[in-house]
Amino acid sequence: MAVFCLGTRYLGMKMRTNTTPILPTCPHDMTLACSADRRAALAAGLRWLAGWGSLGLLAHYPGLVNAQVPRQHDWRFCHRCQAMFFDGYPAKGACPAGGAHEAAGYNFDLTYDVGETGGAQKNWRYCAKCQAMFYDGFPDKGRCAKGGGHQSAGFNFVLPHDSAETPTAQKNWRFCGKCHAIFFDGYPTKGVCAAGGAHQAAGFNFVLAHQTDYPGKVDHLAQQGRGLENVIKIMWNEAGRAIVAEKVQEAVNGRRFANGINGYHAHANMGDIFVNWRPIGPNRFSVELKVPGNDCEFHATTPTVFGSYGDPAFRVGFGLNIDLNMGVRNARPPIDISVVQARTTEARVHGSNAVGTLVETVADFFTRGDFSRRITDQINGDSSLKASMAQAIGSALDRVW
Repeated sequence: MAVFCLGTRYLGMKMRTNTTPILPTCPHDMTLACSADRRAALAAGLRWLAGWGSLGLLAHYPGLVNAQVPRQHDWRFCHRCQAMFFDGYPAKGACPAGGAHEAAGYNFDLTYDVGETGGAQKNWRYCAKCQAMFYDGFPDKGRCAKGGGHQSAGFNFVLPHDSAETPTAQKNWRFCGKCHAIFFDGYPTKGVCAAGGAHQAAGFNFVLAHQTDYPGKVDHLAQQGRGLENVIKIMWNEAGRAIVAEKVQEAVNGRRFANGINGYHAHANMGDIFVNWRPIGPNRFSVELKVPGNDCEFHATTPTVFGSYGDPAFRVGFGLNIDLNMGVRNARPPIDISVVQARTTEARVHGSNAVGTLVETVADFFTRGDFSRRITDQINGDSSLKASMAQAIGSALDRVW
């Protein structure tokens, strides 16, 4: 059963507390006091980074921008009580249905120790007694399966609410007005509440980010006819087209076609793709991208003997096939590309102000394999490019159900 994790707010009310966050460490040392000064300094630093990021100054450093938002995973749905609990310890806490919690469904990634907004509520805390997530913004601490009220420890989680559900974020997580835990309200049954009976939803509808079983998702898409093909097409339209066009330009710029004849000012336009794929092993696929209808315009320097034909312009029409060896894994990024091969088809060279031997010399580069080899070398010799394509496929994968 697909289930998920954490978050609620009671009747839309916002409460302020002055509690100092405590960090969970291990079952034998659940609370580790943290310096309020250090936390304040960290918060100030994150606000500073967020300000720079909002100005676009960190746009070229996505890893640094993403590092602004701390997240903790291993928050899981308990299929017995339907509440969210922390599954990162060997012990699984206390379930109001009896015994320990039992995880099912998604692995949630929850944001903590950041500012509250109109679309995200703070004061969601880990209970050191039962290991469930509960709302700590009221003087009353609800009802714990271990007896009495919940006991907060660790991070102060800030949970988004009342936004659209996505392939990587699940809605219908609600605050229980009886026990103050967050529970999944997407089933007809409402689980088991520590205050007795079933959970009772109140307040916001939380939409919580979760990790994805990427191999399972790709396998599911592969069985949907064109599901995996559509993922690759999304990748191409949003990022892949520009990535490959840049490599085509690099393959031409500075290329020595013959003595004294060098390409420069190349500009490539890539067409739409056709996708073929086949499994080649556990979680590995061979993917062929067929890209007809491409063209590359560029200039070429020439020896002075060509006189008025100095620096002629060319336009090359060509097809391009790109073969990828693609792996899928439960990690970030979820896609890895280990092998790329490119080959051109049906290259046609047109010179706008060049004739004879010069056109033939340039044509040889595109039609006799040099162009294909150079593009392949450009791609395989640039590990960042394969990483960029892998990231683009992973991003497209996150956008489909």
